[in-house]
Amino acid sequence: MQKGGPTVKERVIWLDCLRCAAAFAVVCIHVCAQNWFTIDISSMRWMAFHFYDCMVRWAVPAFVMISGAFFLDPSRELSLSKLYRKYILRIFTALVFWSFAYAAVYAMRNQETFTGFLRRFLYGHYHLWYLYMLLGLYIITPLVRKITADRRMTEYFLAVGLILTVIVPDLLHLPILDIFTGVYDKLRFHFTLGYVFYYVLGYYLAHVVLTKRQNRTLCLFGVVGYLIIFFGTWQLSLHSGQKVEWIYDYLSFGVALESAAVMVFFRNRKIDLSAKARRAVSRLSKYSFGVYLVHIFVLDALAALGFSTVSFNSFLAVPAVSVVTFVISLGISMVLNRIPVLSRYIV
Repeated sequence: MQKGGPTVKERVIWLDCLRCAAAFAVVCIHVCAQNWFTIDISSMRWMAFHFYDCMVRWAVPAFVMISGAFFLDPSRELSLSKLYRKYILRIFTALVFWSFAYAAVYAMRNQETFTGFLRRFLYGHYHLWYLYMLLGLYIITPLVRKITADRRMTEYFLAVGLILTVIVPDLLHLPILDIFTGVYDKLRFHFTLGYVFYYVLGYYLAHVVLTKRQNRTLCLFGVVGYLIIFFGTWQLSLHSGQKVEWIYDYLSFGVALESAAVMVFFRNRKIDLSAKARRAVSRLSKYSFGVYLVHIFVLDALAALGFSTVSFNSFLAVPAVSVVTFVISLGISMVLNRIPVLSRYIV
């Protein structure tokens, strides 16, 4: 790999495009999951959900990598004061607001007690786990920036993270190796575990230039990653007679390959847009956070109206429901972003 990278202007555009794509992909993931657990594994409906879900598993890692590309850049000044007052505060206020909103709506709908509401509020609706995780990443950002300031340390961190965060946990799911799970747990190895790996990987992939051969190889790895997720989950589920989810995990080997390939794909595209188109992409990118926060409300409302992935042919329903959910969520996000206080602290 060669040192170097795109200009700031180019970098913003490709990351904005990736963020927009990731926002839609996240919606698609939750659309696929809507009936994934209730449909029989051998049915064509389940295969439709599985087919599309495997295609968009890169979405959440992509969001983390985008954050890493910005926040871990040593050339970008980021004081503790700015980190906490601007970024951490915004994530915290958004988490509190949306956790309260989802808890209130679903607790009332299910006629739960105050204790039930409080539990929902404290733990957050299922998709809000991302905000808890993001708060953790932001808090340790000054420490991680010390690593990304040195290329060799960055590469060492990624190598250790790939082995101990991605590869080893996957191998321990294999029957012949699961006996070593206890040994691995005794290491208490947490430094590169979790999404810090993607955080650093995002910075790294955004600041290196790949040769054509390396680009093709990584794209091929992405295809391999998809095949691992698709056939691995399908075959293990059929073999066990129940749905096997660990290959779907965002930190699994297949998803890691797919995610890195998608980031590099966007990174190496020549995006030639007019000034007007650039502004449109920038605005859409800005609204993506609101889309993420509100889309579960929209998805559930559409299902209540009878428009879901089981309303008609699921191979057509998944993209249709995804598009409608995304468009409505985008509209809501645009409205909320026009309100100054909400735009600054909530969306």
